[in-house]
Amino acid sequence: MTESSKQNGVYLFRYRRIKAFGFGGILLAIGAAIGWVAWDALDPAWISPNDDGALLQALPAWIRVLFFVATGCVLLVPGTVMVWAGLRNLNIVRADAEGISSRTIFGRRRYLPWQAIGSAKRWGRENQIALSPIGHGGLAEEIWDRKSVLIDVGMLDRPVADVEAMIRKFRPDLAIGYAKSR
Repeated sequence: MTESSKQNGVYLFRYRRIKAFGFGGILLAIGAAIGWVAWDALDPAWISPNDDGALLQALPAWIRVLFFVATGCVLLVPGTVMVWAGLRNLNIVRADAEGISSRTIFGRRRYLPWQAIGSAKRWGRENQIALSPIGHGGLAEEIWDRKSVLIDVGMLDRPVADVEAMIRKFRPDLAIGYAKSR
């Protein structure tokens, strides 16, 4: 954290660049391989290399290609976002006196005011902290309701203790619960 961020009461956490490049690069490589398969599947005589693709072989070429392109995009989009965040050294987690926000793997920013946070959980050995609004319980709700702030501490440039200390600074009454790994 820079000295100015401490003076203003704003805490900024960024991705550890090597992890952003590594994770994003893996997603880009797998997405590119699926893109190559999509290009190859344009051939009307295309067959699956190990003959397990009997379902896709019976479909018209344009449907096969759409399937592979959609699957590749599911990997290429977050991979590109991760590499871009690493290149630009973007702020991933931002906390101030009003609330906390964290950027998701798809680039969207989730924000919660401190007073709206009802629970904070950290799972086992995993480096993920979920800050959930009041009234939310299960993991599925925390991830898919688009209201919880998920912080992947293992990807950040600061240790877990710094993130937990920042949460305790703004919400000393909020206990961080530790659950078993999912």
